[in-house]
Amino acid sequence: MKDSFNADYYVAASAVIPILYLALTLQSSTFEGIVKRMGKSGAIPLSTLKSASYGLGLALMAIAGSAVILNGILALFGVFLVLYDRQSNHVIDLYELFSIMALLIFVVADPASRFARAYLRALSDLAKQAGSQAESQAESRKVEKAKQSDIDQKVSDQQSHNDAKGTPPAYS
Repeated sequence: MKDSFNADYYVAASAVIPILYLALTLQSSTFEGIVKRMGKSGAIPLSTLKSASYGLGLALMAIAGSAVILNGILALFGVFLVLYDRQSNHVIDLYELFSIMALLIFVVADPASRFARAYLRALSDLAKQAGSQAESQAESRKVEKAKQSDIDQKVSDQQSHNDAKGTPPAYS
């Protein structure tokens, strides 16, 4: 296996894992923010199935978050051992790669969800605005039709009044 040992991969992994932890620490609200937003969705009585699934969801998120963080620590320890022994195998390579990807997903999850919510909220606002503009345009058309109908009625009344008097219609 010593012929295929790639020290560059492990040196890069030993640099990336702490950087991902630093990013996770700097945005310290990643997991906490998700849990708080889930908690703000409304208090559901504990007797309902929804609250049980809600509690189960929170528990699974806590377990997953803890597993990702612990996995990253073990991966960093593994990177240092592999660099020390100067030998590796395919399973260790995949484990390190999986650990880095899981940490990356965990770091990116909260900002990505915030962006998605903001984007969807903006789309919703645009749709509401377009709907209200369409309603106001339809209302304007109704008002214009009513005005035109009133004008036509007045012209018709004037013509019938003139016809009754025997006077020719006035041209403007």
